[in-house]
Amino acid sequence: MKQTPIKAIRLRKRITQEELSRLTNYTQGYVSFVESGKRVPSYDNLVVFAEALNCTVEELSEGAPKNGIVEAISTEVSGLSQIELEKTLDYIQVLKRGRR
Repeated sequence: MKQTPIKAIRLRKRITQEELSRLTNYTQGYVSFVESGKRVPSYDNLVVFAEALNCTVEELSEGAPKNGIVEAISTEVSGLSQIELEKTLDYIQVLKRGRR
């Protein structure tokens, strides 16, 4: 199984899960779940991991399992109003145009 970017960067920097747990103020269990792909961290949590690992959020999110991200997005938008959903769709379209 391929390592998640968080685990790969942590190992490359020779940081233990326990140390990463202390640096992020997350439990070691949460760190383990994220590294194993059992949990998909929110963007805010990725920022915390990036700061602790002295890297960018983009480095941590490369190769993230797409289905987990889609599921997380679906959960986040479920309570939005029609107007908020339309704004979200507009933002997604802007992001996609920026890739071209």
